[in-house]
Amino acid sequence: MSKILKRGKIWYIDYIYKGKRIRQSLRTTSKRIAELVLKNIEVQIAKEELDLTGIKKIMFIDFSARFLKWYGVQNSKRSHEDYDNLFNSTIIPHFKDYHMSDINTEMIENYKIQRSQVIKPATVNIDLFSSISRSSEKCNAKV
Repeated sequence: MSKILKRGKIWYIDYIYKGKRIRQSLRTTSKRIAELVLKNIEVQIAKEELDLTGIKKIMFIDFSARFLKWYGVQNSKRSHEDYDNLFNSTIIPHFKDYHMSDINTEMIENYKIQRSQVIKPATVNIDLFSSISRSSEKCNAKV
């Protein structure tokens, strides 16, 4: 589903592409132009030709390094060592080949299943929730 929205005097488009919601300013005050741009995007999506190269993709391993650097400054040495160990021993090896934007629920659930064979499921959930939610909030990543 796609639509145009007006915020103030500027028109925006709001659409879903490959399961991801995308909102962009059209930088125009003309409703007619906004409608034409929306129709063009709908055609591109239908043809699978939409170019999303403007979206910066960050690899999980790079994101993790940036987060761990930030975390080391913000928290105690012991806490940083714990996170560093958690990321380097379990999470990074599993997600290192993926972009942050490509990691989906199914991949996380597969990780949880695999990790649950080694530790209790509650521990897996705590590790994932604390590390991923904290890292994405603090590093301003768009996941």
